[in-house]
Amino acid sequence: MPTQLLKRSSGPGLGAGARETFDRFRHDVEFVAREKQRLLDRYAEEWVAIYRGKVVAHHKDLEQLIRSLRNKGVTPEDAVVDFITRNERVLVL
Repeated sequence: MPTQLLKRSSGPGLGAGARETFDRFRHDVEFVAREKQRLLDRYAEEWVAIYRGKVVAHHKDLEQLIRSLRNKGVTPEDAVVDFITRNERVLVL
């Protein structure tokens, strides 16, 4: 019985490429949290894009930031994009 449960629960899951993408994205989200003060000091009131653990673009205008990402060959969906502000935001979902 336990073997059957193991086989059922060990389905295909995420493929290697999807897992790599997910892990990279998670690391970039963690980068933003870990480097928040440095980001505030340098990019306050700007949009920043983090890709593979680096700030790859920043701009006060989101559309300009996205254009900059595309010009650098980074798909916006692959980057962590955040607005860096000293004002706390509360989102109610």
